[in-house]
Amino acid sequence: MTAKAKLPIVACVLVAFCVPSGGAQGPSARKKASAKSQARYEISGRIDGIPTPRRATVVAKGHNRPSHSVSTHADGTFIFRNLLPGTYEIHPKHNSLLFSPSFHTVALTSHDAGNVHFTARERPRKRR
Repeated sequence: MTAKAKLPIVACVLVAFCVPSGGAQGPSARKKASAKSQARYEISGRIDGIPTPRRATVVAKGHNRPSHSVSTHADGTFIFRNLLPGTYEIHPKHNSLLFSPSFHTVALTSHDAGNVHFTARERPRKRR
């Protein structure tokens, strides 16, 4: 064989050895790795006035982020964990309760957010 015939084989071997041990990473793999390496934050708070044994659902709606929901603990506290940086609207929900305020806007930029508090009261019954 001539030297030209060996060149492609040598080039293929060199490329194979240059691939990172984690495998080849295309654009989608790099995007996933970047999202995983972003900082994650928590939002916590409390809803006062929930009659026991009821619990409320609390929803975090992120701007260009997926929504998350959690249930309050027996003492009315709640916590969202592992949230990406961004702005979230926090909405408490329960069929028989009204909440004040109806929502909070929380910006997660460099630290966790706490003290997101609501007050619950019974929803007035409709008269017939």
